[in-house]
Amino acid sequence: MTIRADSLAVVAYTFYADDCFICPKRTATLTEATYDETTLPAEIKSKMDAVGAGVHTISFSTITNKFTFASSTLLFLYLTTTTNSLWTTIGFPVTPDVAFTTSYTGSALVLSMTYYTALPSNFPEIVDVQVDGVALTRKTNVADVRSTAQSWWQDFFAGILYVHVTAGDSPGTYTSGPVYKYTVVALSGCAFRTRNTWAAT
Repeated sequence: MTIRADSLAVVAYTFYADDCFICPKRTATLTEATYDETTLPAEIKSKMDAVGAGVHTISFSTITNKFTFASSTLLFLYLTTTTNSLWTTIGFPVTPDVAFTTSYTGSALVLSMTYYTALPSNFPEIVDVQVDGVALTRKTNVADVRSTAQSWWQDFFAGILYVHVTAGDSPGTYTSGPVYKYTVVALSGCAFRTRNTWAAT
């Protein structure tokens, strides 16, 4: 699987790393923003370089969907420190801590993305959403959709439908030419088309 989404949502997470045995734990706080697979590693590197000794190399593989952290000095990654942590977002386990390494690669895939589309004016309440004939799980807020693959939520008053498919790509993705990768059906008594414009959130 590759990340097909345009961006990874990162909001004011704290990143923990240490680069020597007697040094205190250092905290690199990311700027609140939306990042992609290029800008997120660059932001992490910038903030780690600013607070820690050595030169850090942060990379993301679109082949394996894994982040790798490397340093010219030893790192101690406090994976068990989870408050406001970035670890699970970038596919790192939260236990155990990683002690004194110059390179570490995450062992899990990066969380996939949620997409939304604006519904037509006065669109009725949706009771079911199916992607390629498979019913998705209805949620009650966008945060739950972000954390749950194969889910959806309709913000009725805002006129927005949020969808999170397993692959993490846009429901409006083309496979070739005008052919859509997915067929999205929203059951509400009104027609809904896959070719709606979808944006990442």
